[in-house]
Amino acid sequence: MLEPTDKASQQAFYSHFQASRADLAAQLEASRNNPRSDNDWEELALNIRKLRKSLTDATSLLPAYDQRQCQAQMDQLEQTLEGIRSASVPKLKFAFKRKTNKPPLSATPTPSPSSHDTNMHGERDSLPQAVMSTFHKISSHSHNRLSLQSIPTFGADSPSSDLTISDLDHCIVDLCSTAPLQNKLPLTALHVRDLNETILVLPNVKGSVLLHNLHKCTVIVACQQFRMHNSIDVHVYLASISSPIIENCSAIAFAGYPSFVSLLSPSAVEALPPNGKHTDVQDFSHIRPTPSPNWVVLPPGNENWDDLLTLDGSSPQEVDVILAAHLPEATYSNIV
Repeated sequence: MLEPTDKASQQAFYSHFQASRADLAAQLEASRNNPRSDNDWEELALNIRKLRKSLTDATSLLPAYDQRQCQAQMDQLEQTLEGIRSASVPKLKFAFKRKTNKPPLSATPTPSPSSHDTNMHGERDSLPQAVMSTFHKISSHSHNRLSLQSIPTFGADSPSSDLTISDLDHCIVDLCSTAPLQNKLPLTALHVRDLNETILVLPNVKGSVLLHNLHKCTVIVACQQFRMHNSIDVHVYLASISSPIIENCSAIAFAGYPSFVSLLSPSAVEALPPNGKHTDVQDFSHIRPTPSPNWVVLPPGNENWDDLLTLDGSSPQEVDVILAAHLPEATYSNIV
């Protein structure tokens, strides 16, 4: 039986690994349509190698099941990097090239399967399964209500998915109101970037949530790990397995994950992490024994979400009314 400290170390590494993997995956996905310089590609490849090394160093810490899962995810990252990078290089005409056998990106051995392998939760896994993941995105919208149907690549047979939400202004993103479809898009990681005056109503993400550059937003989400960077004036309604992390943020307010989401879709909130971690925020910009001035806990109030429950239309006028009711009003200027 694992000691509590060992189990905590396992969970800490696993959460860090998934957060880093999701960030790298989002960068790769963004590179499909945005050309990168050679230096950018080298930096991205270096970060993937560093993550691979950290996984190798943690091999003795992780159960065999989690080792295989993480190894498969690293393989997918490296294959995606090679595929996107190769596709971005212009093909030369009338050029002959000798075929060579490319060495693998990593010589890290994959642990052999065992009928007695268990993951960190003590669950048996008799046969290893390949980790399938699809990258989706919602991007570049203004004054709009968005749902699962707003994801261009969404389909009925979508496997476990990483989702990027970016470049939204005055929007409501509700991924919980389509109950019949909810089980068809299990989110394993979420990357959010560059949002202004936007509400996110999100289900239970079976992995990490990373947020960058949010201004005057409201975020409702459940996850394993929550990290926010470079944001201001954000209300976060959170259920999380680990303590949330903020960095270079100010005027952030935390509260528990609201119960109204289960009315939108019971399947969206199955196996929720327990509420409570939202009061245990780690501020990496305030490493001092005194309370951080950058975040507060929202006092228990009478937040009324009925307008979100009954929102049927998606006109800019209707969206703006909802935003006015649920977005932060102003920066907290007197937080002690």
